[in-house]
Amino acid sequence: MPAQGMVAAGGSAATDGGAGAVQAINDGGGLRGARLTVLSAVTSTFLDAPRILGPQKGAGHAEIELLEQRLGQLAESYPRNPVGVPRTGAAGGLSGGLWAHFGAELVSGADAVLDAASSTGIWKLRTPSWWVRGGLIRRPGRARSFPRSWNGCADRVFPLRDPDVSRRGFPAGR
Repeated sequence: MPAQGMVAAGGSAATDGGAGAVQAINDGGGLRGARLTVLSAVTSTFLDAPRILGPQKGAGHAEIELLEQRLGQLAESYPRNPVGVPRTGAAGGLSGGLWAHFGAELVSGADAVLDAASSTGIWKLRTPSWWVRGGLIRRPGRARSFPRSWNGCADRVFPLRDPDVSRRGFPAGR
C-alpha cells in the first residue's frame, strides 16, 4: 500500500498556484509513489482564488488582475489544467498545483477530520456545546469565533431543524 500524505491548505499569503511547493517536492525527489490528499475549507476554483480570497489578504483590484493572469499562465503550463476544478483555489492555488502535478485528491477538511474522528471513536457528542450565529461558531457564554472550517463541522454535527434557514443565518439559497 502506498504512503499517504495530507496537506491542510489554507491561510496562505502567497498566490503562486502551488509552484513553490511543486518545485520543492520535485527537488526533494518527488512523492516516490505516495498519494497526496489536500484538505481545505474553501471550494474556490484556481482562477477564482485571487478575486475571492485576495481582498482578505490585502490585494487591490490591480493586484487581483495580475494574480489572475499569472494563475492562468501557470494553469496552461501544468500537466493537468486546474481551471474550473472545485477546491483548486485553496491556499493561493496550492491545492490546484498539487492536483495538476501529482493527482492530489481535493477534499473538505471539515469532512475529513470528522470522518477520521468518527472512525476512531474519539468524536463523541451527546449534546451540542456550540451554537452558530452570523457565520461564526461560538461557545455559549464566550465571544470567541472560529474559522470557516468549524462551520463545516457544525453543518455536519448539528443538522438544522429549519430547512428554510442555512447554517450561517441566511435564508436558504443565498
